[in-house]
Amino acid sequence: MSGDNRWCLIVNGKSAMDESLRSAVAAARERGPRIAVRVTWEDGDAARFVAEALLGGATALLAAGGDGTVGEVCGALASVG
Repeated sequence: MSGDNRWCLIVNGKSAMDESLRSAVAAARERGPRIAVRVTWEDGDAARFVAEALLGGATALLAAGGDGTVGEVCGALASVG
């Protein structure tokens, strides 16, 4: 992988249209990192997105939406061996 910043933001579907979140992503993108936004809709999505991000060379993984989304992302990260 090259030295570029590649972030993956995993967002709960209910939060995906939140204007403040969308503005924060746009502002961060202007500063340089490439941010892939993945939206969860059903059980298992967050874990799948974590695996895809790690395989894709993400340099940062972020979660937004609520306790369930953050918990699912953290659980997926904890299971990576």
